[in-house]
Amino acid sequence: MNPLRRPDVRAADGGSLWLVPYFVLAGFIFLDGLPVDYQWLRHIELGLYLVPIFFIAISPSERDFAPFAIIAFGLLNDILSEAPIGFWAFLFCFFYLLAMRQKTVLQEARAGSVWANFAVVCLLTYFAGYLIGLMRADMAIDFWLYLTSALLTGLCFPLLYCPLGWMENQSLSDPLKRGDE
Repeated sequence: MNPLRRPDVRAADGGSLWLVPYFVLAGFIFLDGLPVDYQWLRHIELGLYLVPIFFIAISPSERDFAPFAIIAFGLLNDILSEAPIGFWAFLFCFFYLLAMRQKTVLQEARAGSVWANFAVVCLLTYFAGYLIGLMRADMAIDFWLYLTSALLTGLCFPLLYCPLGWMENQSLSDPLKRGDE
């Protein structure tokens, strides 16, 4: 059983479960704004909100409004994190587009391939954010802290991705079972 492989079909009576990744995304954006007491953790930009974006991007039945929702959530994150307007909106959109380009490849990929793909797309997105920070006078981003943030985000991937797959298929016994088998 491959717990990270994307299913080809959703559960027949899925109803509004397709909204769950959007709620998870919003929840992580709001959680990201909470104050942290640990000095070293304060500078880590853990991008847990990238996991639901990845899930939305490679979803077999992606909605037409998904890119607009991703940009809107990015603008919300800009406001809540006091980043320059458009910074996170651009990075969310960049991440979404990179992940969406992998959609057909990841439909049949093994768990390690999906996880590795997420990690690479995550690293590219964080690197793009670092480059934007270099070009702006009002942003100071430490490369090593940003790299650490990307790696920690990649490590958290299966902890968040698998429950989304379980909810999509409405099955805890086989989170990503295929409808045609």
